[in-house]
Amino acid sequence: PGYINSESYHTGMLWALENLAWMPEHLSSATSILAGLTAKDPGGQLANRPANSLTEIFKAWHPQTFSSPEARTEALKTIVRKYPDVGHTLLVQLLPSSHGIAHETHKMRWRLSESPRSTGIAYDEIYKAYGATLDLLIEHFDNSEEQFKKLVEVSDNLEHFERQRLLDFLETKISEVKFTTT
Repeated sequence: PGYINSESYHTGMLWALENLAWMPEHLSSATSILAGLTAKDPGGQLANRPANSLTEIFKAWHPQTFSSPEARTEALKTIVRKYPDVGHTLLVQLLPSSHGIAHETHKMRWRLSESPRSTGIAYDEIYKAYGATLDLLIEHFDNSEEQFKKLVEVSDNLEHFERQRLLDFLETKISEVKFTTT
């Protein structure tokens, strides 16, 4: 922080990584770095945090990258593999929400700014992204009470068929979950 006013010196770095995430050839490495920063983030009052950048880049209905849906899924797989806790939190945030809003990430002014990008995302693409996110959550479920609880909480916002798939999965795993007793 600055002496007279509060400044955030990491903003430029986050903007640079957000810029790189727009380019398909850099999505995976830029978001992996953001995930590493998220794992080390001490928190703070500013909304400009690496975790928020990640969420905005990967939002199914408002992606902040020119990468294909398949490339976004592969980048998410890398994050979950390298940073399981960050990955789990990110995946949960990427599931449907009844009160979701989106914020623009930083975008280069001099490069790719004129690249064609459709203004809308097809519902089919959004549902596939939600399905891929749920697949990753199920694949990397760690049998913890915390993850179990979080998945039950978010199941309410899923489409019927995805909700049922998640609840069926949780039913098969309940005997393996390490619940704490109080």
